[in-house]
Amino acid sequence: MYQECVAPVAITGPRGSRHTYALLDEGSTVTIIDAQLAEQLGLSGPRDPMKMQGVNGEESSHDYSMRVSARIRGSYETEEHTLRDARTIKNMSFFSQTVHRSDVQGCAHLQEIENVLIYEKATPKILIGQDNWELIISNEVRKGPRHQPVASRTQLGWVLHGCRTSTTSPVVFCSHLSMMEEDHDPLEEIMKKYFALESLGIEPRTQVSDPQQRALEILEKKTRRLENGQFETGLLWKDESSPMPNNYENALKRLQNLEKKLDRDEELKAKYEERIENLMLSGYAERASTPPTSGRTWYLPHFAVVNPDKEKIRVVHDAAAKYHGRSLNDMLLPGPDLLRSLPGVIMKYRQYPVAVSADIKEMFMQVKIIEADRDALRFLWRGNRRDSEPPEEYRMTSLIFGATSSPCVALYVKNKNAREFENEDREAARAIVVNHYMDDYLQSLQTVEEARKMTAAVDNIQRRAGFQLRGWTSNYKEAISSFAPSGQTTVEIGGSEIEKTLGLMWHVREDTLGFRVNQRRVPAEVLAGSRMPTKREALGLIMSIFDPLGFISPLTTPAKRIMQDTWKYKTTWDEVIPEELQDKWKNWLRDLISLPNLRIPRCYEYSPAAIRELHTFVDASEEAYAAVVYIRTTRADGRVNVMIAAAKSRVTPMKPVSIPRLELQAAVLGARLSKSVQEGHDWELHRHTYWSDSRTTLAWIRAEPRTYKTFVAHRLAEIEDLTKKNEWRWLPSAQNVADDATRKTPSDFNPQHRWFTGPKFLYLDIEKWPQETKTEVPTTGEEKCATLTEDNDVIVIDFKRFSRWTTIVRTMGRVLQFIRLCKRPTNTVAAARRKRTKKNPTPDEEWKKNIKKKNKEKSKCPKENNVERKFKKINGKMLMLSERKLIALAQRESFGDKPLDTIRRRHNKGELAGLTIETDEHNILRLRGRIDEAQEISYEMANPAILDGKHKYTKLYIQHVHEKLHHGGVEMVVNELRQRLWVMKIRPSVKAVLRNCLQCRLRRAQPASPSTGSLPAARLAHHSRPFTFTGVDYFGPLEVTVGRHREKRYVALFTCMTSRALHLEVVASLSADSAINALRRFIARRGVPTELWSDNATCFRSADRELAEAGRAVEEEASRRQIAWRFLPPAAPFMAGAWERMVRTVKEALRVTLREQRPSDETLATLLAEVEATVNSRPLTHVAVGPDEPPAITPNLLLLGPNCHMPAPGNFEASDVTARAHWRRAQYLADVFWRRWVREYLPLLQYRREPYASGDNPKVGDLVIICDPNLPRNTWPRGRVTAVHPGRDGEVRVLDVTTASGRVLRRPTKRVVVLPIGESRDATAGEC
Repeated sequence: MYQECVAPVAITGPRGSRHTYALLDEGSTVTIIDAQLAEQLGLSGPRDPMKMQGVNGEESSHDYSMRVSARIRGSYETEEHTLRDARTIKNMSFFSQTVHRSDVQGCAHLQEIENVLIYEKATPKILIGQDNWELIISNEVRKGPRHQPVASRTQLGWVLHGCRTSTTSPVVFCSHLSMMEEDHDPLEEIMKKYFALESLGIEPRTQVSDPQQRALEILEKKTRRLENGQFETGLLWKDESSPMPNNYENALKRLQNLEKKLDRDEELKAKYEERIENLMLSGYAERASTPPTSGRTWYLPHFAVVNPDKEKIRVVHDAAAKYHGRSLNDMLLPGPDLLRSLPGVIMKYRQYPVAVSADIKEMFMQVKIIEADRDALRFLWRGNRRDSEPPEEYRMTSLIFGATSSPCVALYVKNKNAREFENEDREAARAIVVNHYMDDYLQSLQTVEEARKMTAAVDNIQRRAGFQLRGWTSNYKEAISSFAPSGQTTVEIGGSEIEKTLGLMWHVREDTLGFRVNQRRVPAEVLAGSRMPTKREALGLIMSIFDPLGFISPLTTPAKRIMQDTWKYKTTWDEVIPEELQDKWKNWLRDLISLPNLRIPRCYEYSPAAIRELHTFVDASEEAYAAVVYIRTTRADGRVNVMIAAAKSRVTPMKPVSIPRLELQAAVLGARLSKSVQEGHDWELHRHTYWSDSRTTLAWIRAEPRTYKTFVAHRLAEIEDLTKKNEWRWLPSAQNVADDATRKTPSDFNPQHRWFTGPKFLYLDIEKWPQETKTEVPTTGEEKCATLTEDNDVIVIDFKRFSRWTTIVRTMGRVLQFIRLCKRPTNTVAAARRKRTKKNPTPDEEWKKNIKKKNKEKSKCPKENNVERKFKKINGKMLMLSERKLIALAQRESFGDKPLDTIRRRHNKGELAGLTIETDEHNILRLRGRIDEAQEISYEMANPAILDGKHKYTKLYIQHVHEKLHHGGVEMVVNELRQRLWVMKIRPSVKAVLRNCLQCRLRRAQPASPSTGSLPAARLAHHSRPFTFTGVDYFGPLEVTVGRHREKRYVALFTCMTSRALHLEVVASLSADSAINALRRFIARRGVPTELWSDNATCFRSADRELAEAGRAVEEEASRRQIAWRFLPPAAPFMAGAWERMVRTVKEALRVTLREQRPSDETLATLLAEVEATVNSRPLTHVAVGPDEPPAITPNLLLLGPNCHMPAPGNFEASDVTARAHWRRAQYLADVFWRRWVREYLPLLQYRREPYASGDNPKVGDLVIICDPNLPRNTWPRGRVTAVHPGRDGEVRVLDVTTASGRVLRRPTKRVVVLPIGESRDATAGEC
């Protein structure tokens, strides 16, 4: 059977420590921990989905795995280590393993460590893999013959591995796991990049996240300019303290594979060696002359990237190469996206007649890396040498291609250099930031002279940081006369940084933009149309078209539709596209052939324009929806020019969507695209116009968004944010150019097509543009419908939603007040508004005085009137009306809303039987009483309203009265209720409410009392050496006289848990040294105990901080002597009776025998020795008085033997003086003691003081109060039970409580009161 490397460990988290077993697996690339154990430890971290692969390729997925860290140490070790990035999985199960003593007993090389290798039924809850390699590597190995097991020492202690044979049950136990990366299909990656490109200009840029902000902070802190002008910065580490595994061997294997490839191609080998040599000569790399930094060194594999269009190669360092599940890119932050929007750069490039372009030579290599991070960029190389000697080590001094953080760092340095020269030339600095797309510089200017100055300034600023612009190209050679022209006739715009095979082409001489299709990866027969492509081949050809501005959307939209239909037909990647799509594919392929000949003018307008306008067209069909934006320029002479600026198209979802909704989606697309075009140009646009042929969409946009359903309302709100309602216009479908991108490609798709030049009406005056005729728009079903019904029988308030009577009364009062305020006053008319029908013959002076007086009052305090109208208080009458309404509603729910006679007939045998009832003027059922004639008695008291005791309103009112009477008892509440109401079954109702009163239940709550538990094994370990199991405690202080001053002394009490023997030691002070010396003196006189028991050192902590340090020091001393220290829960003195009773006995003996108040040290030591002897002479069993009965057993009988009054056990002769005879006599005396101990003393321990438990066991999640007898009850801390520790009998006597501050306290059950949640389960209710 194979024996795996299993080590007993102690793992620590925020909620404490747990002892378990760890499986050390060098074949696993990931560390995993049981989710239940992680929860018990309080470990938390980010959740990431994880896939694992085991033996035979078996896979398992864990969608909610957490990434956690904890502290871990071996159970027999003292040093703690950090367990990093462990992944949690649920129901982690391994076979239990056992190492018997017989397995290692015959191994001479394992004798010294035999005890630490033995374990029984060990079930690992942790698996430690190569990502925590420092914990599992062997520092020392002990091995014997091949058939015997081998032991190796790790940082977690000794582990056993190897094999031993078994003929009965051969078992092989393997646990090698590896975490699988998400298996991304390369085609899916291509599609992601393609649709990300398609979203440029219509999707907002993501906000800077916390990791991105941290990357910026690192750059700001570590980036500095060197003396030669270049910049130096550091790598963007996620965690600089995280150690790296040593991947030297992996890099060496990759180098050997590269050498085999180079040896097969001499031309490639020569170019590759030249590029490596260039790295050294240019200072981009250096020989690693210093030893590698421990834990901060990474070896980068490297490979060649060949550009088929250019006869040169590029050396790329593979930062994505993984070793033990980690790569350099995994340890780096990608940083924020500082790359300028490609559509925005191209738009600015089309603004003016003079265009210039260049690119930065080896941009990444010009940024230096700080010395501290260069060891993470080491690589191996040995040129032509192929011997067995190790290769030379080099390291990069500059940014590398392939690192995830390199683009962000390079762009940050470029922009930082530009900002530092803003005061010198603001326009040039802005051009470096805005008109660069990675290393490509693209800008258009109005004149040649302006271009000459701008290019010179940009080149000057870039050179100061070591960035050299090359490949200068312009449609006006005079603009770049001060530079060496590249001679290029075409310039690629955008595309890949490393391999520019996909690009928008600028034809310099013609000053036009064109397109190039990458045909290298598509079979020739597919391009020729002689064979139908597979889905994979079709996708490769479609994705090869680079169109960032959507110029050729009428050509790309049918291709997108074909690809979408392949999913509809469920075509796999290597299947030929279905027959239903083959005709569409042929038509699209025929249109694609003419694409390389398509040319679009780069510049919108070569002559100065006076007015510029933006026109956006949107349209949708059943197959796609699209938007296209045009720039309309009007020259000073009145001539008009229209040119396409940008376009976007989307195929419709596979799930059917209505045409009005698709038209609305197109409007949203157009609004977003228009905003992107506005931001992409530096011009001031005089007008924005949006065109749509959908009257329904235009009606929606001009209406209020809130009147429509969610789908329409959300999109209308976005359109309202981006545009103005008066900017939207209607046009006929025949003149909507956006329609060209929603159907098949037009047959005459060329530069003169209206798609590129815009509709004809834009060349006319505005009066001749399409005009909208008023027509009625039919309903579409997207409008919200509101139905108002009136039902006087509907209950207007839900009693179950309220928990207090005052709240429900005031709520109903507010509702009634609102209704009253909404009603128009009909009974009052302002006197000032009255109209006289006849003029008085004489003027009425009083009338004038009153009018003037009212006007003055109004003019003096207008603010008060306004304030009064804003807030109305609820008066007492409104609250009384509210209460009457609620009583009526409660009666309606309880007895129904029927006439009085019907109610009487229905309840003649029920709750109302025997009662004389009537209804008052408010339709409230009342008890018809006999005391109407009594004086000064209210109507409510004489005729109380009838309420059902089970109704929610009744319960709320009973609770209100109960609280109003300061939580009075049942009879007090019943008496108060009878003054106003007749509650049916009043006394049971009141008892039920009082039983569930939370404050009363809190005041009455008592801790659960479990039954007395069984004694631990330490109390019952007979036939063992005295003090094998020892309890220890401190008491004091005692004052002693030393010379002429007084000093404090403490007494350390050691008691044998089994024989009840006592040992006392004087402790001179509370220092750690005194505590350790006391323990050493005890061990010297009584031997080393196996277990030490104490009350969690609470006596130490309560005395002084120094005493706590002493307790820890004693614990460390005990651990060095291999003593197991057992702690009782805090605040549980009743669990420490074994030594607490001894403390009391010793104190009583000292109080009697101590004659002096403050004795000397010698006197105190003598008294303690005598007290020790006296207490050890106490009988443990009943003292018999019969002459024939033996005396009772005492601890001294075991420690010192029989006293002088006990006869010797047997007759002894002179020959028995030998050592063996002494041993036999001592052994016999010990056996006599233990036989009598088992027969006489052990039965006395069977009695349980509390044989039955009272109360329910606390459960995890219960809210509790921690009892503290030293504090008032109202100040006791509260918390939640996070863990329970049941005994062998299943009863919980100890539990862990987490308080509001996050502290985890361990307390006995008798010190915890469970807070009542929900309704009481008590059968009876007592008074408060």
